Amino acid sequence: MAAPPTDVPFTDPAVHRSALRLTLAVPLYRGATIAMFLSGLGFSAAAPQIARFLVNDLGGSLTAAGLFYLTNLTAPVAGYLIGARSDRTGGRLGLFRGCAVAGFVGWAAIAGSTQLWMPFVLSAVIGAFGGAATSQLFAAIHDETSTHPSPNNDGVVAIVRMALTAGWVVGPVTGSFLAAHTSLRTMLLATAIATLAQIIPLGTPAAVATASAVFLSSTAVSSALGGAAGGIGAAVIGLPAVFLIPAAAALLAVLGLAAMTRTATVR
Repeated sequence: MAAPPTDVPFTDPAVHRSALRLTLAVPLYRGATIAMFLSGLGFSAAAPQIARFLVNDLGGSLTAAGLFYLTNLTAPVAGYLIGARSDRTGGRLGLFRGCAVAGFVGWAAIAGSTQLWMPFVLSAVIGAFGGAATSQLFAAIHDETSTHPSPNNDGVVAIVRMALTAGWVVGPVTGSFLAAHTSLRTMLLATAIATLAQIIPLGTPAAVATASAVFLSSTAVSSALGGAAGGIGAAVIGLPAVFLIPAAAALLAVLGLAAMTRTATVR
């Protein structure tokens, strides 16, 4: 039987099925899909609740809670260091596991914090390296797809990314449920467990990782800037009006995308 053409778009149902079969058949792809779901689940469960934890449990102000997201500015630095080492050594999964453990330690320590400064330091120092786990896993997938070319490789990457997105969709609901029925500290501990659980589906095997780390760190930078804008905005213009800031940012993003699309069309 003839091999499928390499230019078949991923919108073709046959390609969807083939990509799904390939994802399920290859242990790395299958494990990465589960791991990325757990990663998205854990981080997104904590994201909406961390401000409440800083204010309600540790006595911080809304401005201080918003400034907490500035700790994400260390993520690109940690991501670059991890990525550069990964490109030198090729040890993607080993570094992935190390970062996942760092994420577990960071979130578990935040859950046990008793002073307002503690989550800030823990997130900036330890949490930054925990966030680099995702980029290492995508670098490992890139290595595998390069070694074993297939017309379904792009579909596999799409499935893994969709698993990460699915985790981010389910996470806030899960976090709210845990916080409402237990406590904010229990919810943060659950985030730590989900972060560590990423390493389970992948078993124990031993210039792409740097690029992946830099690209995936963009969300951390935007989160830092958004948190700072929200915290300062809440203090200056009040809590209801602060939602005008993300609305304006979203409008600018849409206008920018429209301009880029028009430029690409002209070219």
